[in-house]
Amino acid sequence: MGSNSRKKVMIVGLLALILFTAILLLPKGGKGSFKTEKTELQVIVTEAESLGSFEKKGKSDSVYDLNGMRVILPEITAEDKQLIEAHGYNGKNWFQGDDDISEYHYRVVANYEGEEELVEFSRFDDENNTLWSVPLDPNILPGYKVVSDGVLLYWSEGYPLDVVITPEVERNAFITKYDHNGNDLWNCELNNGFTEEDIYLVMEEENSYVVITRKPLDTFCCCHISKEGSQLDSYSAEVGNYGFWNMAVKENGYLIQFGNNSKNMYSDVIWTDLSGHLSVFREYNVLDSIFFLSDMSVSGNDMYLSGYYVPDDSSGGNGKSHNGEIDAVLDEIFSNNEWEITNEELTPRVQQNYSGFLLICDAETGEPKEYYEVPGALGRELSVGDEQITWYVEKIADTFFSPSTSSFTIGGASIVYSLNFDNSVALQTAVKTGGVRVYRA
Repeated sequence: MGSNSRKKVMIVGLLALILFTAILLLPKGGKGSFKTEKTELQVIVTEAESLGSFEKKGKSDSVYDLNGMRVILPEITAEDKQLIEAHGYNGKNWFQGDDDISEYHYRVVANYEGEEELVEFSRFDDENNTLWSVPLDPNILPGYKVVSDGVLLYWSEGYPLDVVITPEVERNAFITKYDHNGNDLWNCELNNGFTEEDIYLVMEEENSYVVITRKPLDTFCCCHISKEGSQLDSYSAEVGNYGFWNMAVKENGYLIQFGNNSKNMYSDVIWTDLSGHLSVFREYNVLDSIFFLSDMSVSGNDMYLSGYYVPDDSSGGNGKSHNGEIDAVLDEIFSNNEWEITNEELTPRVQQNYSGFLLICDAETGEPKEYYEVPGALGRELSVGDEQITWYVEKIADTFFSPSTSSFTIGGASIVYSLNFDNSVALQTAVKTGGVRVYRA
């Protein structure tokens, strides 16, 4: 072999080695590459034996010094901006995001035909084509829960505009089950002993559905519905004016998020037995921050709380946002009279305000054990199985300032990521789902 041939072989071999080394050094996760770094913070758990104790004497605080992991997602790219624009977002407007990560896509859709409002419950395919719809009474505000063999649509009777609301006016609660082809399987009217009732939560169990309802202003109720649509039992207790927003099923009972926005209660959890009897009440917070709980789940002896935390600006905040979520951002804008702030100037401040938060606790004692956080993001849904845990987060991509809008002050769009863990809660991948979500606060 000549010297030139040997040189060519050596150069090719060297290039191959360089390429192989570069591939090994690429961040794991491909399109969803990420970095991690160790971190620590203090989590405060407030415990009480009754809901009233949160507002009176009788509660106790415990402070936990936790070790955790910060997950740093890639910066927003030009491709991300193109994706949110493809959803109809132009930097200043409301748009339709992807809110459903389920295999089955359902939505309650309201349209106006002249002066008449038409409300339908519909299933869509992956291309957003309507597969089937059922008309609904425009006076009701329904919710739904996808279950293993269909979907449960639940609602309370509405008040027509010409009805004067009095204690004698009944407003009963109902659940209707459809299969995934739109066939009406059964309808159940709840019988929990009061004439005005709202359904807050529905969860599927092996042999029944557990339903959490509320009599407005004072009463919590837990009941069970058979898979065939018959009510099996009912338990209720007067607790005060609280809402119930998320729920997880454990082996010997339930974990239920409760709260009251006017009392700054965003991350409070009730422990109950399988009949719904209330036992322990715990509130979770990050030191000098406000923790907003978005979802919760249980696997084995672990409880997973998903959400996000923001700086607690209550001491000097102006209270301009609806729940204090962006007061720190608004303080800076108002103090500097930045009424014409651009999206490019605003978005980094909003990103800096948020940290997506996944807190892992003991499901029985409630004691925090470890956590993950994602800067510039909001923690959302959880999907917990025997072998894998998936945590969905929304990384804020763009925001705009809209002080004259009544329902929000800052709007925008977020890119959805799924963070995937093994059953030891070790992070394996962080990938974009292709989804886009609406942001507003």
